[in-house]
Amino acid sequence: MLIKIKKWKLVILATLGVVLCAYLWHLDSLAELPVCPIAGCKDVLSSEYKYFLGLPVASWGFFYYLTLFSLFILRNFSKRRFLDMALFCLICAGIVFTIYLRYVELFLIKSICIWCWGSVLIITLISILFFLENKETFKKFIKYKIKCSEVC
Repeated sequence: MLIKIKKWKLVILATLGVVLCAYLWHLDSLAELPVCPIAGCKDVLSSEYKYFLGLPVASWGFFYYLTLFSLFILRNFSKRRFLDMALFCLICAGIVFTIYLRYVELFLIKSICIWCWGSVLIITLISILFFLENKETFKKFIKYKIKCSEVC
């Protein structure tokens, strides 16, 4: 039982990310705000920064987590290392984007949105679990010991 749960924990976390972002994106499309225990959600989710490259940030999050979800599913049925490398790159990009969004939230908008921090928690857990599962592979990758033929 534990082995099965361990195999699917990243899929479950990515699913939570999809659901969270779908909820926020849906509310944005209705021009509504989520119920929030702190006042900062209104400031953050109605600011000029709620869009990135013309699309709602929640939509970017939705497709990001959906991509992670899909790759984690594939990874559960395949032993190809290129999936781990693709996930490594996507997770790193997600971390960078999350840091950027927290900068915007804290220093430009000067408010805190608990829903946004839910996504921070999800990507943090995904990152930690993924990197712990693959630490040996990434040590080799970082030291350039893995040749392209070994990865693919």
